[in-house]
Amino acid sequence: MVRVRKLTLSEWFTDYQLFYASKTLTHLPGTIDVDVTKLVQAAEASGHRFSPTAVLVKAVALLLRDKPHLNRMLFRTFFGKRIAEFDEIRVNLPVIIANGGRPVLSAMVFDRALEKTVPELHREIRDFTKTDLSKLPITRFVTTRGNYFWNRLLLRTIHMMVNRFPRLYATKGGGISVTSLIARNLPGAILRGSPLGQTAFTFAVSSFHPQADDRFLLSVGIDYNHSVLGGDEASDACFHIAKLLSEPDISAFYPPTGE
Repeated sequence: MVRVRKLTLSEWFTDYQLFYASKTLTHLPGTIDVDVTKLVQAAEASGHRFSPTAVLVKAVALLLRDKPHLNRMLFRTFFGKRIAEFDEIRVNLPVIIANGGRPVLSAMVFDRALEKTVPELHREIRDFTKTDLSKLPITRFVTTRGNYFWNRLLLRTIHMMVNRFPRLYATKGGGISVTSLIARNLPGAILRGSPLGQTAFTFAVSSFHPQADDRFLLSVGIDYNHSVLGGDEASDACFHIAKLLSEPDISAFYPPTGE
């Protein structure tokens, strides 16, 4: 026997966004394994728990600082394809909201991530997971409404407005994305997966593993949008973020000991 059911509105909207991203952009996936031992040691020395997600958010903000040409997106406007080049460094992050024991998917955007330390970013993520749905109107809508034509029409309209009008997107959205939704630490195995996003780059925390020689390895999944960037630019960006993580300027990630 099999039970066939209709998608919930939340499931439908997730599928709608992923289908749009996969069909309108040219995605090239990849993974890199980075030695983040120095950052783990810095976290411990400053009395903080190492947060792979917050560390990666900070690293991509530093990446955009060093290579601002990566801070861009492709939009299919009513006047043809356009590339939006953003001045502000913002980082998108999908987050699971606790919602009183009934978890739901939402998203947050880090403003001024470049100015914040990793502990501050981690605190911001933790606080957002506790956000009441009344403060997240779209998340509340897709979670509480039924999968009916008029509800889908409203979500299609919102999605169209955001993805057809770059200046509207630029008021809140980020030019680069991070996710940790696929992160899993599996004993005896290293998970390597690639995300899917609409920004020029989407970076994912795949897994975080201590090594036998006391080093720590962070596996980072990469989705690079070839519609926006050339291969040389993408390769350079991947090497640069690996360097930011493996040979970090500690003061950019963690406050001095005692602060």
